[in-house]
Amino acid sequence: MTTRCDNGWRPIGTAPKDGELIDLWCTRDGFSRRIADAFYDRGRGGWIFYACASAGFVRVADEAGEPTHWRPRHPPPELET
Repeated sequence: MTTRCDNGWRPIGTAPKDGELIDLWCTRDGFSRRIADAFYDRGRGGWIFYACASAGFVRVADEAGEPTHWRPRHPPPELET
């Protein structure tokens, strides 16, 4: 299956693997979801994200399936002072 990536999403093969935080798009069992603030960790065997306080850092593949696409994180909003 081929997916058009004209909205900022890029094929997962082009994702940085240097610890940079990125957003991932994952699909498993017909269900798709975005994983925010993930990073690649060779020592842990793949893509990792912080799930919650009780679970801590978990492998994306274990939680949401293998990622198919990625995109840079959006910049934070500018706050008025």
